[in-house]
Order: sequence, then C-alpha cells, then structure tokens
Amino acid sequence: MLKGINLIFTACALSELQIKKYANYQTKFLATDFENCCFNKEHFRSFPYPIDYQFNLIGYREYPIEKYQSDCIILVGDSSVVGVGLPFEMTLAKQLENFCNHQILNFGMCGASNDWINRKLKIILKYFQPKAVIIHYTFSHRREHSDHTWTDDERTLSDPSHSSDENYQNWLDNHQQISVRLEKIPACYSFIPNWHDQPVSYNDFLAPVKMVDKARDYFHYGPETTRILAKMMHSKLTNLLGAL
Repeated sequence: MLKGINLIFTACALSELQIKKYANYQTKFLATDFENCCFNKEHFRSFPYPIDYQFNLIGYREYPIEKYQSDCIILVGDSSVVGVGLPFEMTLAKQLENFCNHQILNFGMCGASNDWINRKLKIILKYFQPKAVIIHYTFSHRREHSDHTWTDDERTLSDPSHSSDENYQNWLDNHQQISVRLEKIPACYSFIPNWHDQPVSYNDFLAPVKMVDKARDYFHYGPETTRILAKMMHSKLTNLLGAL
C-alpha cells in the first residue's frame, strides 16, 4: 500500500512544474526509441515488450497528478529516468517503487542537463516534502541554455562547447547547490555511464551501473540493468531511512 496523502496543486505550481512540450503527450516512439533513430534495428524489431509513452498533465512519464503523494520519494534525471526504450512498469521509478513499497515519482526529462536537474529540483521542493530525493546525474557536457524565456525542452538544445574541466566544475557547482538545497532531506546520488570524459572518484555516490542489457533503442538501460540500479538505490535508501 502506498503511503501519504494526495497533494493539491495550484495553477502556479502546475505552471512551474510543467514541461509544456510533454504535457499530456502520448506516443509509441520517443527520442532514440524509433526504428530509424535507434542504435540497432534488429534489436529494436525483436524487443519483446510493447511500449506506450504517456505523459501526465505536467509533462512527466508518471501517474496522473491526482495520485501524487505528499511523502513520496523524488527521482530526478534525464531520459534514463524517463525510461526511453522501456515499458512504464520497467522504468527506474517503477522498479524501485516495487523494492521500496513506497511511491517514487519520476521527474525525468529527455535531454536534461545537470543544470536543469538543479533548477527543476528547486521548483519541486517548493511543492513537495519528500521522504528522500534521488538525483541521477547526466552527461557533464550537457549545459542548459541561459535564456530563461525559453521552455525547458528548448533550453536543452544549444549552448557553447566547454572544456572537460569546465564541464566537471559546472557539474560540481550544481551538485553543491543541490546538496545545500536538500539540507536534511536524505539524498542518493548516482550517475549514468560515461557521464564524464575523465576518471572521477565516486566516494559516497553510487557509481554508474554496469550495462548488462539494453532498452529497445539499444542505448538506454535495459530491464535487467534498470532492476540492478533500482536494487542499488534501494540499498542506499535503506541505509539512509531504515526499512521502507
């Protein structure tokens, strides 16, 4: 049984949280999960699970917002969190939810940068009091465009190239801001594979999961890889929160 009470969203909250491009969007194919764009057409054709992408009112591949719970666990990231190439029930949020028996809300956006993760989390925390937060960092070279008049998805499209050191520093700046913002909220930090072009020390972070299978697009996490990552996150959350 999922815990908590339903949240009531104001018009302002809906506007701030929403990714307009994906609001109530439905499609059979998304991003690289399309036969002409995928990395292996034979794999795409033989993928055994049907996939239907349905996004809710605020533009996330998640429950309708009236089912959101006040004491949920928040998961923020890029297309690996969206679950590109996977059925809804096999996405990271849903597999982790099965382990935790606690609502995990997917706040993933295709093409998201670490800048976006930081910026959107600030907004999310205005309207949620989560039991914990999971940040799944994306490629360090993704940098959000600085023009605030652009929509979320538009701001992923262009920004000047930066050096490896500059990209790492940008990630570090975002991470430090996130750490301060979360204060006493338990947090789990993880990374997609090959997120940075230089070796880094993970210390208290979850290191990138080893890819043992692939999604329908032959690029993103497959069902088993997602399950392994969900187990890693569940173990970390159990250490932070006790039994869930």
